[in-house]
Amino acid sequence: MKISSIENELMGKADSRYKEFHSALIPGVSNILGVRLPEIRKIAKKYVGTDLGNEFLSQLPHNFYDEYMLHGIMIGYMRADYLKTEKYVTDFLPYIDNWAVCDSFVSSLKTFFKNRESAYEFVKTQLKSDSPYRIRFALVALLNYYTDDRYARDALTLAVSVSKNSHYYVKMALAWLISVFLVKQYEITAPIIENRLLPSWIHNKSIQKAKESFRISDERKAYLKSLKVKE
Repeated sequence: MKISSIENELMGKADSRYKEFHSALIPGVSNILGVRLPEIRKIAKKYVGTDLGNEFLSQLPHNFYDEYMLHGIMIGYMRADYLKTEKYVTDFLPYIDNWAVCDSFVSSLKTFFKNRESAYEFVKTQLKSDSPYRIRFALVALLNYYTDDRYARDALTLAVSVSKNSHYYVKMALAWLISVFLVKQYEITAPIIENRLLPSWIHNKSIQKAKESFRISDERKAYLKSLKVKE
């Protein structure tokens, strides 16, 4: 089988209605086949660890958005050691140019983030990048894997350090992170809002997203609402 067989398989799963719906969620991305995520996961499981799957992972760039989704998820499904997986992650990151691939990729890397100390050091290097999607990768990793007592304070400090970044999808990721930390680590996160350590837009968006959570009490939501600022 040639490497194009995976691309052909994705084409065979394309859904035009889903393509139209999904395209509206990721502005600026035009090369979408319209393959639903459960189908992409099935294909990833089918090929991960195979010769064809390994060949696919070596073929960058890809032609379609859906291939990038598959690529990231396939890395997440790998059963390689940490250093080998980190190499795959490092090679893939420059090709991420939208929030959807970024976030799906991070959520698929559960095995990678089991090596927490090494993965944490890797995340910190991404926060220093000039690439908005490397920074978003790091922020989404922090909110997914580093909200526990051991890492939370340091993770929040790292997150706030990129608050001056003006890229929309970095700002949205940071607001999402703050809202998650308000759920899981309220006592150490609330002072960031109280002391207005974030730019106004991120400050208010963090409050908005926290208010949308079912895991924050009405009392805390009312208090956070009182801390909104004029932009």
